Amino acid sequence: FSLAEGMLQDYQANNLGWPLMSQSLRRLFDGVNGGPNLSWHTVTVTSPNRTADYFVPMFSGAFDVLDFDRSKIVSGPIGDIVMKACLALEKVRELDFFPLPGSDLRLVISDRIKLDIEVGKLTGIDFSLVPVS
Repeated sequence: FSLAEGMLQDYQANNLGWPLMSQSLRRLFDGVNGGPNLSWHTVTVTSPNRTADYFVPMFSGAFDVLDFDRSKIVSGPIGDIVMKACLALEKVRELDFFPLPGSDLRLVISDRIKLDIEVGKLTGIDFSLVPVS
């Protein structure tokens, strides 16, 4: 991936649909519970100022994390789409890092990981609350 302009961020936005994470951000996920099906792929990212290895989390298999009664799910010709997720506490209690069903980009992190990101002053990351029942 080549960044045409600007500085590399710890979470690098891109037009490939990949959650690109710097080594500093990737390191925060070592030892966290992302389920048994978490692996990482390395991608070289170049910018006008430098080249760096970035990491893409890859989850195989689906995560049963939704409270279906409180989530808004739309059925369409390509399958179900989660419009608004509500997580079931009993299903996510032990997880620190996972994707919302049907998306590799909508990643959920625990409060502990969020705090580590904020304390580390890692860049390029915006947070949104996900309701939990």
